[in-house]
Amino acid sequence: MEDIPPSISAANPVSLFQIAAGLLISAALLAQSALNFSSYTSLALSFLLTLAGGWSFHKSAARNLIWRDINADALISFSSWTTLFSISIAVLFPRLLPDSTRTAGMSILCALVLASSFGRRLAGDMESHGRRSLEKLFRLAPRTGRILDSSGEKVVPIEEIEEGAIAHVRPGEQIPVDGVVASGFSLVDERIIHNSPLPAEKSEGAAVAAGAINKSDSLWLRAQKPGTRTGVRIISDQILARRKRDSRLFGFSDGAAALILPLALIAALTMAVIWAIDGPKPRAVWASAVLFSVLSASCPYALVLGEPLTVLLGRRQASKAGIHFRRPGMLAGMNRIDVILIGKTSVLTRGRPAVVKVLGDQTQMDPESLGAILAVSERSSHPMAEAIASYVRRAGARPSAVESFESDQGRGSAAKIAGRTARLGSLPWLKSNGVSVPQTALEGAVSAVGFAWGNSAALIFILEDQFRPGATRAVAQLKKMGIEPILVCGDRNESAYRAAETTGIARVFPETLPEEKMQLVERLQGEGKRVALLGQKFSDAAALCRADVSLSAVSGSEVVRDIADVVLDDADISRIARAFEAGRALRRAARRSIIWLLGINTLLLPAAAGIFYPRFGLLIPGALAAGVISAQIIALLANSSNIIKTEEAA
Repeated sequence: MEDIPPSISAANPVSLFQIAAGLLISAALLAQSALNFSSYTSLALSFLLTLAGGWSFHKSAARNLIWRDINADALISFSSWTTLFSISIAVLFPRLLPDSTRTAGMSILCALVLASSFGRRLAGDMESHGRRSLEKLFRLAPRTGRILDSSGEKVVPIEEIEEGAIAHVRPGEQIPVDGVVASGFSLVDERIIHNSPLPAEKSEGAAVAAGAINKSDSLWLRAQKPGTRTGVRIISDQILARRKRDSRLFGFSDGAAALILPLALIAALTMAVIWAIDGPKPRAVWASAVLFSVLSASCPYALVLGEPLTVLLGRRQASKAGIHFRRPGMLAGMNRIDVILIGKTSVLTRGRPAVVKVLGDQTQMDPESLGAILAVSERSSHPMAEAIASYVRRAGARPSAVESFESDQGRGSAAKIAGRTARLGSLPWLKSNGVSVPQTALEGAVSAVGFAWGNSAALIFILEDQFRPGATRAVAQLKKMGIEPILVCGDRNESAYRAAETTGIARVFPETLPEEKMQLVERLQGEGKRVALLGQKFSDAAALCRADVSLSAVSGSEVVRDIADVVLDDADISRIARAFEAGRALRRAARRSIIWLLGINTLLLPAAAGIFYPRFGLLIPGALAAGVISAQIIALLANSSNIIKTEEAA
C-alpha cells in the first residue's frame, strides 16, 4: 500500500525555527534602546524579522496569488512588508519623520509576526494531533501476507491474496486477511476490533480479522475475503479517499482578510492623495509615509490567533462537559449537518434492561421462590439476571442457600436449593431443559426470562431497556437546530418503531446490518444531505469514514475512537445534542473574536491616517499601538473565557 498521502500527513506550515527566530529578533528590536542599537541595525533586524519570522506567510501568499486567493496569509505578508517599508522611510529619512514613527512601526511589526506565527502554529498543532490517529489507522492494514501454494510458502502483496487462500501467520505477525483458522492454536490480540484488553484464544474454525496480532503460536488461516476487501483495508481506503478538514478552522480570518485588504488599499490611497495635496513638505515623502502607515496598521495583529485561541479554550471547556473534539478542523462542518444517524441501545435507552411486568402464577411470588430467584440471578453475570436480582431485592427477597450451581453461559442457570431444582433463563432454554412453557410466551422470548421449579414455568419476567429521561427533549433539540435524527439499529421492527415513536423520531431503519450503514450514508449524501453518524463498533468504522462528521463514545472500539471527529464520554442522545450545541457555540465565539479584533483595530486607523499629526507631530504614537495590541489579546481571552456554558444557556 502507498505511503501516507500529503493530505493526511502534511507538516505544520509554521516551524518552531520560524517562531524561535521571530521571538529572538523581536526581543532585540523591543530592547533596542537598552542595547544601544543604531537605526540601521534596527532596520536590518526588522528586515530579518519580516523575512524569517513571516516566511511561511510569504510562501503561502505567493502560492495563493497564482489562484488570486486573498486570505489571512496574504494580508499578514502584505502588512508585514508595508510595515517594513514604513520603518525604512523613517530610518533612511530621519529628518523628515519623527522618531516615534519608527518605534511604533517596529512594535506593530513584532506584534504582527509573533501573533500570526503563534496562531498558525496553534492551529496546525491542533489539527496534526487529530491527524496522528488517522495516520495510525492508515498503517493498520497489513501490506503483505505469507501464503501457501504448491511451491511452498511465499510472501506476497496483500492485493494478491485471494478468497480461499491459506495463509501462515507466525507469532508476532499481523493477521493478513479476514478468515477462519484452518489449523493451529494461538492467542490473538484483537483490541483494535473488540476493545478487549486480553488476547482471545483461537483454534480451528475460529474467525479472525485482518490487523489483529498473533501472539503465541503459529496459525494457518483460510481467507474468506480477498486481501483488498478486508475490514481494515476498506477503512484504510476510506481514510485515503476522505477529504480532510481544512486546518484553517472556520475560515473567518480568511474572510476578514479578503474584506480588509481592498478596503485598506482604498483608504490608504485616499489618505495619501489628501496628504499629497494638503500635507507638510516634502509632500511626496509624507504622502508615502501615510500610505504605508495606514496599510501596516490596517491588519489586526491577532487576526490569525483569534480562531485557534478561541477553539483551544473552548475545546477545554467542552472536554469538561464530556465532549472531546478530536479534529477541530471539522467544527465548521458541524454547523451544516442535515441528518444524524444514531442507534437505540445506550443512545435513546440506558443499555440496561429492567423488569416491567411479571406474568404467571402470582402465588409463586412467595418468599421461598423469590429467595431462589435471587440466589440464582446473583450468580449470573448476564444483564437480564442482574435486572431480575434488583427487582426481587426491592420485593424484599433474601437469597436462599444453594447446594449446587450450573450455568449455560448466556442462556440460563440452574441451582439445587433445599433438594429442588430452580432454573432461571430464556424461555427457549427452559423448554430445551424439559420445562413446560406456554407457546404464547415463547413469541416474546427475546425480552422474557422464566423461572421454574422443576418442570413447570412458574413466573415469566418481561424486561425492557429503559429510555433515557432526556431522550425526547434531546431529539427535539436536534430538530430545532435543523438536524434530523434517524434511527438506524439492528433491533426488530416492533422494538425500533416503538423507540422512535417514544422519542419523536420520524425515520427508522430497523434490522440494519453493519455494512448497510455505509450504503445508507452514501444514499443520503447522494440526496444532497450532509450526514453525521454515531458509531461504536468496529463494523461501523467504514461508515464513519464516509460520514461528513463522525461521532463515537469512549466505550467504543479503539479504531472507531481514532476515526471519530468527536468522542463523547457516553453515547447518551442528550450529550450528542450538547456536542452540536458546543460546536455551534465555538463557531459563534470564533466569529465574535474576529469582529472584536476588527473593532479594536479601527482605533489605530485614524492615528495612522494622521489625526495626531497637527497637534503632536506624530503618525502612530507608540503607546497607542501597544494599547491596541494589548486590547486585542485581552479581548480574545475574555471572549473565550466561558464559551460553552454561556452559549448553551443562551
